[in-house]
Amino acid sequence: MTNILKHELKFNRKSLIIYSFVVFILIFISMQEFSAGSGGQSMNEIMQMMPKPLQNAMGVGVFDYGVAIEYFGGTFIYFALVVLIHAAMLGANIIAKEERDKTVEFLNTKPVSRNEILTGKLSAAFILIVILNIVMLLSIIISMTSINSEDNYIKSTISLCAGLFCMQIFLAAAGVFFACILKNSKRAASVAMGLAMLFFVLQFIIDSTGQVDFLRWITLYKYFDPKDILKESYNIFYPVIPLVITGLFVVYSYRFYRNRNFKC
Repeated sequence: MTNILKHELKFNRKSLIIYSFVVFILIFISMQEFSAGSGGQSMNEIMQMMPKPLQNAMGVGVFDYGVAIEYFGGTFIYFALVVLIHAAMLGANIIAKEERDKTVEFLNTKPVSRNEILTGKLSAAFILIVILNIVMLLSIIISMTSINSEDNYIKSTISLCAGLFCMQIFLAAAGVFFACILKNSKRAASVAMGLAMLFFVLQFIIDSTGQVDFLRWITLYKYFDPKDILKESYNIFYPVIPLVITGLFVVYSYRFYRNRNFKC
């Protein structure tokens, strides 16, 4: 299992570096834009010039866009989308690549059970997600420091990243599950990424219209909403449902992976 873990970490190293770089650049540029446009009420005034649906989607009137951490909270969904797509594709591809690269037969000759193989792959995915999440946390702190932000942002930043981590784990587990159950495992990455995009679109529709709030229970973003987290109105029971579903994804992934007829 250790060899599988090391192999997966090495195999996904390049992808991790690319996503880490993209996340850092996006966050740093965003904070520099805030710094350039800040000055009393100026950022709030700029945001109020946008169309009303976009204002609603970005929490204008809820967030104080003159405060750096709240500005980041309002744009958080867009940064989150990048790392969630990474998590979804990571979970799917870490399983599907064995069939894609025709290495299934070689893997099965190793003196390890399928459970051990899957455990090694899941462990690698977990470590990669942790690393990317740490990169995002440090990127926010570095970017906030670069603009000399005086906000008390450390606690809020950690809370946001903790919520994002739960979302990443959910989508990675979903990707693994789809790769285990779909007859053509190569489609799993598309399905998992489509799920991430679906959650994003639903979140945007819910926030921009304000008329379909009942949909919040079927979109992952609403269980870790920056508005609730930053305004300290977050219900600690919100993560229960996503985490239970994540657990089911993992349990059933083991069941289907053990019995899967891999295409060599």
